[in-house]
Amino acid sequence: MDIQLHHFLPQSYLNAWRGGDSKLTRYVRGFHGKINAKRYAPVSVARVANLYSIPAENLDIKHNVEKLFMQRIDSDLIEPLSHLTLGSIPSDPAIRLKWAKFVSSLFFRMPEVVEGLDEQFKIHWMDAAKHFVAENTGLGLTVEDVVQQYQTEDPTAPEYWAKILFVYYVEYSPEIVDILGLQWSVVKLLDAGEPLMSSDCPLMVVRSENFTIRALALAISPNMMFIAYREDADFNGLYGTGVYADDLIERYNGHIVARARDIVIAYDDGDKAEVERLMSTMRT
Repeated sequence: MDIQLHHFLPQSYLNAWRGGDSKLTRYVRGFHGKINAKRYAPVSVARVANLYSIPAENLDIKHNVEKLFMQRIDSDLIEPLSHLTLGSIPSDPAIRLKWAKFVSSLFFRMPEVVEGLDEQFKIHWMDAAKHFVAENTGLGLTVEDVVQQYQTEDPTAPEYWAKILFVYYVEYSPEIVDILGLQWSVVKLLDAGEPLMSSDCPLMVVRSENFTIRALALAISPNMMFIAYREDADFNGLYGTGVYADDLIERYNGHIVARARDIVIAYDDGDKAEVERLMSTMRT
């Protein structure tokens, strides 16, 4: 069987949204844009068949990106997440790196980003060959010759190398360095009225003019939020000027739900009408 379900949100992350029935509420877009809400166990949520697979007849190789790489990031997530959910900011550089890699991976691992990277790579992957042909006219090659050679020898090359590039982005993203260079904080929202949600676009980010991260927010449970920030002013700008947690929750939930492509994760369906409204809005 060459079909394997790959999680783009780890179960260890989603577990925080489980209720007394050990399930969470998954909102998803259905036919004609209808929003459906249903209870699922974390293992059944935020997964896509063969999302990170590479073309290979050998099934062990086919799923190596998932088994050897993405599952490692998700396994490494458990240790720093346990610190943060206890309100403790890890000081060990190795633990901090594990968390920074997971947070950074959320920029790349979602289905629409993986698909977009695949498409862009397939469009541009022969650009190097075009330069080679132009700079080596004495060889008598044309770009069509090079393309035909690849299509004959390895027609799956673009798909394969797109996944290798994806691994490189996740492993060596400059976002990792950005996040490690920020101050970290965990905000407890125990007295707030509404629980935090998550989605397939779970990051709320404020960037500077040169695109570096100024502040970043990520819900790590229905009542806890991880915030990374460069200066106190960046923290205050993200958290808000008021003293009420409800304001932060409203802005965060509104941001990530409105940006969600397909899936919103919630503790329950108490905000169903609002989730439906936000998921139905046009997303940029």
